[in-house]
Amino acid sequence: MRSVFRGVKAVAVGHAHEAVRPLLLQVKEYERFMLRAAVEHSHEAAREALAKNPLVGRSEIGDQVLSDYIPEFSQDMTLPAT
Repeated sequence: MRSVFRGVKAVAVGHAHEAVRPLLLQVKEYERFMLRAAVEHSHEAAREALAKNPLVGRSEIGDQVLSDYIPEFSQDMTLPAT
């Protein structure tokens, strides 16, 4: 993607190899959940998103990431700490 005067415009790069398709779909699903968490200020949606993140992979790890993240960055967001 590159920045343009009227926003961001995707740059065509061709097709991804079929071998990476499952990973790309998993990342896309994670991104959708994380956007929902941000828009709704939802702790539960953030937990679900992190569990779907291929770099996190397990809800227990996602819970730990979230519990570390919220106190560190809560002054920059309106998501309530739990």
